[in-house]
Amino acid sequence: MRALIAGIDQGTNTAVVVIDEDGNIVDKISGKNISNEDIIKYLNDLNDVVLITTDKREVPKSILEISSKLNIGVYYPKKDIDLKTKNEYYKDEKLKNIFENNHEFDAYIAAIEALKRIK
Repeated sequence: MRALIAGIDQGTNTAVVVIDEDGNIVDKISGKNISNEDIIKYLNDLNDVVLITTDKREVPKSILEISSKLNIGVYYPKKDIDLKTKNEYYKDEKLKNIFENNHEFDAYIAAIEALKRIK
């Protein structure tokens, strides 16, 4: 079994980026009007998601609802991930070729930073 981590950045535009335990990007989705139900189905179809992450210290209610429905834990940082940290990822040329918008970047940053802290 592989263990997957899903970073979620929600708002008017929502992004979900899924990484494996080695930090490799497995899949991603983003767009306007992605509902919690859409995210739940998407993550459920991946089967191996064991953790949902956010870049915010205060976990958004919608992420708590998603984790509850899927019976998956949530990782959140002790403080919001700062812009200095995010800017290091935003500058990465390889990631610029993968991600289509800052929401995808932020979802990835939430997941990869959680993985770093867990390891």
